[in-house]
Amino acid sequence: MGKSKDLINTSAVRAYILARAEETRPGWKLTRVSDKAINQINAKLRLSLQGYVQRHPSRGQTFTEII
Repeated sequence: MGKSKDLINTSAVRAYILARAEETRPGWKLTRVSDKAINQINAKLRLSLQGYVQRHPSRGQTFTEII
């Protein structure tokens, strides 16, 4: 990890996943998040942002709310 093309804070994402798993699935003792999962999350975010930019109206100079 640590590549400049990453859009996410990998440490924060790992911590969030581990915390949510502990809160919502108490019987599951999750201790790690794989690099593959982090890469998939980063790729999905990149694709979502690409779609938002393409669908955004071409007016003004500010990227505003996402519809």
